[in-house]
Parts: sequence; C-alpha cells; structure tokens
Amino acid sequence: MMGGRVLVAVVLAACILPGCSGGRGRSAHLTPDDFAGVPGDTALVAAMETQEGSDAEDPAGRGEAGLSPSPPTMVKGDPSAGVSAGGLSTKFDVDAMIGQVNGQPIYARDVLEPLNAELEVMGRELSADVFRMRLIRRGKDGSRLIPDRLTGIVIEALILGEAERDLSDREQFAVKNHLKKIREELLTRFYNSITLAEVSLRETTGLGLEATIEGRRKAMIVERYVRQKLLPKINVTRYDIENYYHMHEDEFNEPTGRKVRMIRTDSSTTADQIEAALAEGIPFIEVASGRLNHYKPDEGGLYSARAAGDEIFGPKVLNEAVLALVADEHSARIKLRGFFVWLFVEAIYPGRAQSLAEAQDAIRRKLQQLQYTHLFDEYRGRLFSSYLDSLRRLQKSGGPGTSLQQMTDMLVDIAVSRYAVIQ
Repeated sequence: MMGGRVLVAVVLAACILPGCSGGRGRSAHLTPDDFAGVPGDTALVAAMETQEGSDAEDPAGRGEAGLSPSPPTMVKGDPSAGVSAGGLSTKFDVDAMIGQVNGQPIYARDVLEPLNAELEVMGRELSADVFRMRLIRRGKDGSRLIPDRLTGIVIEALILGEAERDLSDREQFAVKNHLKKIREELLTRFYNSITLAEVSLRETTGLGLEATIEGRRKAMIVERYVRQKLLPKINVTRYDIENYYHMHEDEFNEPTGRKVRMIRTDSSTTADQIEAALAEGIPFIEVASGRLNHYKPDEGGLYSARAAGDEIFGPKVLNEAVLALVADEHSARIKLRGFFVWLFVEAIYPGRAQSLAEAQDAIRRKLQQLQYTHLFDEYRGRLFSSYLDSLRRLQKSGGPGTSLQQMTDMLVDIAVSRYAVIQ
C-alpha cells in the first residue's frame, strides 16, 4: 500500500507549512506522485473555493476537460481469456485492462511498468514457475511485488473517486476553467506547438501534455478533499508540545562535538620517529596518513568526524587529553597498555541548545504529521474495507466486478508472458 503512504506525506507537507494550524489555513503546493508525478496547483484549490457565480457559465457540461471520463473499454485483448493449458499465458498486451475502480480503468501497464527493470532481471534469472511465485509471495521485507502495487493503485483510485464525488457543480466548473489555463500556459511555454510540448514534457517528466494536465487535475482535487475532510481533525495542544519537548530533550540539546584524529603504534622506535616528525612541524594529518601510523592511515587516523559530549574515549587518560585540546592542536605522546598514542582535534563544533519557544514550531509540525498519518491510515482502511465488502456483495448477487485476486491473477499471467524466459 505504498501509494497511499506517499500520499500521506505529500498532503501533510502542505499542512505543516507556516500558516496552517490544526488543519486550518491555506496549504502550499502538493505533489501526490502516486497519481501522476506532477505538482499540484494551489491556485486551482483557491479557484474552486472562491469561484463566484457570475464567473460560472452553465456548469452542466461535466464531461469536458476530462472531468468525467466515459466508461472505459477493453483494449488489445482480455487477459482472462488467454491462459494456455500448460499454465503459462499466451502473449498478452501490457495495455490490457484488468479491472475498474469507481468506473476508472486499471491497465496492466499501471502496475507493471514501474516494476519493469526488476521484472526484466527476474525474468532472465528465474524459471517461469519460480518467477510466477516470486511475483506474489512475500519477500524478506514482507512486501509482495504485484499484490502490493495493485492494492496501492486501487486505494489511490478510491481516494480520487471520493474526492471527485465531493465536488460541487461550481467547483467542477472551476476545475474545467483552470485546466484550460494550465493547458494554455504549457502551450505558450512551448511556442504553441502541441508536438513540441509532447516531446519536451515526455523527455523531462515521462508524461505527455494531456497526461500532465490530468495529473494536475487529480492532484488538486485530492488536495482540496483531504484538506477539507481530514486536516480539520488535527489538534495539537500546548500541553502536547511541552510534553514532547520534555520527553525528547536530546533532540533539542546538542552537545559540543569534536573532529578527532589519532596516531598509534606499539613500537618505541616508531614512536620516536613520529615524535620527531611532529616536532619538525610536519602536519599531524600528514603523519597520520603515513606508514608510521598503525591506526587507520588510509583515513588520516580519523577517530570521529563529530565526537559528541565529554565522554569520547573509555580510558580516562585519553579522554582528559582530548578535552584539554583546542582546535588544530595535538597532544603529547601518551603511553597506554603497550601503545603510544597522539590525539589531534581538527575542529570543535559548538553545542546547540533549543529552548521550548525555539523548538515549538518544529514539534508542532511533527505532532501534526503523526496525527495526520494516524487519521489517514484509519480513513484508508475504512475505504478499502468498504470496497472489498462491496465486491463481495456484488459477487454473491451475481453482479459485475473483478476481485483483487482475479486482477492479480491476470497481472501474473501477463508478467510471465512478457518477462519470463521459457526454459
């Protein structure tokens, strides 16, 4: 369900910018990549919310500008009709439609194309039978290649469907007008050449002109819906902020840090050579990078790029020595357990302490994010459960509807046909 989780992050990014408190206020640009990979347009949301009646012509033409797609038709073959007796599918086209959600078609390419590189490698390296099982079984990380991708797409379509149904006639007309402006702006950028716009957009975003516009439409409709339905439920109190600050003080109080290098040897003869080199004024890092140093010479004797606090070394003699050094200063020779050691502090980074007043905005945003993630997970779960229940009722009554399992089976057949090398 990765698609839905990405949507959580992008919508929340709009919420937690300055000016938003508890879900109120205007949000900034939204980029729900799961829908189209193009940025949303907050101006569209504003247009939808402020559209005056005098600006709106007759809003009855909802079918314009891609607002209400016509019922989809099957294209280039139905995968459910192509399974051979041997268990492998015939050569199916990746453009085949495998099902619908809210009247919107789901094509095999929507699921398979983002996985193309991985599937090509698997197809070359695995037998057809093993390839088939790897498509649906859980991996070490608990994910399933095709079922999880399909579920994410279904959830995206469910959210978009709810968002579209929630639009008023005036808002739908505002969307149509705004899309016209977007199209005009894109064409103006490309010298009013549709061909140039198509080529340039595909090279930079992978999407053509109409797909780019459609992505903007979906992004803005979803932003408007989520802002209105979920963000007002977020409520971070002063007590919540203070409680978080006191329970996570380490996040807001950073101790002094030091960049420390070390030279070490167990040979007294080598130790004398090191001592002489340093006395001659040869830079510590140069000596630490040479053959005389037995501690990480390839890294210039780097012990820590940012050793924090006052307990840098376990042995007390080393710890006291390094704390006594200022930046760009090395210690005298230190003998410890048969070793000879020199320490060098290359830089000192001052500590940073944030008061509650300084940290409160960052804490508020973090707590808003946590609340929003919880709210969105609950919403997504209810939406998906309702969808599965409706499918079960349809199937029991003999009505139309393709289950997720049926869609998965079709996708597996198509993937095996397209990618597996028959051995």
